[in-house]
Amino acid sequence: MLRSFAPAVISAWIVVAPSIALAAPCTDEELTRIIAPVDGDDSLARVECDVDLTPLMTAAITRTLVFSGAASSGTSLDCHGGALGSAHAPATILIVSERIGSSSIEGLGIWDPVTDVTIRDCEIHGNVRIQGMGTGRWTDEATRSSHVPFGHVARVREAAPRRITFEDVTFVGLGGIPLYVSIGVQDTTVVRSYFTGRSNSTALYMDAESRGATIRDCVFDTETRREVIALDSSEENRFIANWISNLDRGGIYLYRNCGERSMVRFTPSQRNEIINNVFYYERYRGPYPGVFFGADDGFSTHRFCHQDLDYPYGSGADDRDYTRWNAVMQNQIYSRSPGEVLHTEWPVTNVPNHVEGNTTVTSAISRPSGCFVRDAHVPRFVPHGESVRLSTDGYGRPFESPVDVTCVDGDLDYASTPTLRPAREIAFACSRSSHNAGCRGEIVCPDGGTLAGARAACNLEWGSVTDAHLASVPRDMIQVVRTSDVGLEGRCWVGEEGTSGGELSILGTLGGSSAGFGCREHDRNGGDCEIRGIAHCVDP
Repeated sequence: MLRSFAPAVISAWIVVAPSIALAAPCTDEELTRIIAPVDGDDSLARVECDVDLTPLMTAAITRTLVFSGAASSGTSLDCHGGALGSAHAPATILIVSERIGSSSIEGLGIWDPVTDVTIRDCEIHGNVRIQGMGTGRWTDEATRSSHVPFGHVARVREAAPRRITFEDVTFVGLGGIPLYVSIGVQDTTVVRSYFTGRSNSTALYMDAESRGATIRDCVFDTETRREVIALDSSEENRFIANWISNLDRGGIYLYRNCGERSMVRFTPSQRNEIINNVFYYERYRGPYPGVFFGADDGFSTHRFCHQDLDYPYGSGADDRDYTRWNAVMQNQIYSRSPGEVLHTEWPVTNVPNHVEGNTTVTSAISRPSGCFVRDAHVPRFVPHGESVRLSTDGYGRPFESPVDVTCVDGDLDYASTPTLRPAREIAFACSRSSHNAGCRGEIVCPDGGTLAGARAACNLEWGSVTDAHLASVPRDMIQVVRTSDVGLEGRCWVGEEGTSGGELSILGTLGGSSAGFGCREHDRNGGDCEIRGIAHCVDP
């Protein structure tokens, strides 16, 4: 198997929980079908069992391996060091959801996602694609879903694969993206793996509404034409103790593509953790950053931004990236200063991010990784082996009682399982007719309690918000039940977050004991708007 000639990745030690394989081992008949040569148009091999291969058996595979739907869930592929594909015959592995019916929303289906797949000790010459509802092309379902104002993020996440794990895998790029994590995919894990070869794009691409990946103890040494790792509208991912080189086109870029192929993107690249990685600059001294907050911001891909203007929400209403609340800490920058290679574009919208403890080195230091925590919205770095007491979760919601947590090489070990304190509901509302100034108010939690969340419904044209409208809004969400006749002429907000249409998550954006709210709509005869909501207050 190909292995890196770069120094070893820098985590001093790590205990990885064993993967759980739920499927039965492949029968001889099933193995024969997987290994059989391609026969005409029959080029796929669907995997519905645990595949345990010798290196010789691995080399014999010429079919595209497909893990699809519930039938492939819980399966594994172990190559025992063998190579799939070659420079002259690239391999493809597809880990995909299966469309099993039509939903009540016209043009959208019901999807059966594949979950809990493990690929281990394989050398993959080609590419791996993890895909659910679609990839955001002009006519696919993911794009159509984004044109429905409510529920898009939940739909694509529910339809996408989850808990896909790669252990000790070598990804050899042959021009395509070696590992593509598509729209809505959650909880991908890549550990002790090596990215090499070449890509006409990136080595790892995490697409819109994806969430919760863990990438640790990996080496990235792929020759790319773009940045090494792209986080495009992807949140809550963790990059821990990786070695990242070939940085001539940039390292980890965080952004939100605006409008490409008319797909509306909702989630910013936010709440990601980039901790204890080595950014290896051997010779490159150019301008491309190692970590780039706001790499698009509606400008570098401005040729796409007009393509979602028909939809006054998400990137259709605002092209900017809003890469916020990310943590970049304890990283080692080889031969360059952190100020040179950790860059924020347009800080008006791409802050706050938590950047500290990053240092210049001339050789990598092998050490355990620290941890990042947020307690009552206050960010904090916790070194390995140290403990802290937390009173809230990462979104600022208070626990019933404080809980002690210890940092163990980048992971938080909780002394007990915390529970959230119950919240009381406080109604709030305001409205304005025939006036462009709109209305404003303030949510105040009684007795100095904590504002732990809210939900609100808005009407930004003539009419009212009904009880049914408000009851249908999920917690920590703003929904616009009617947009202004001129879409961007209306807006409603809770705290500092607001929208002109569709829906907007406000999870984790509120804090303290109070927050403002309001709405406005502009019209030649004076605007009309109404906002109604429920705040969730936790008593002191």
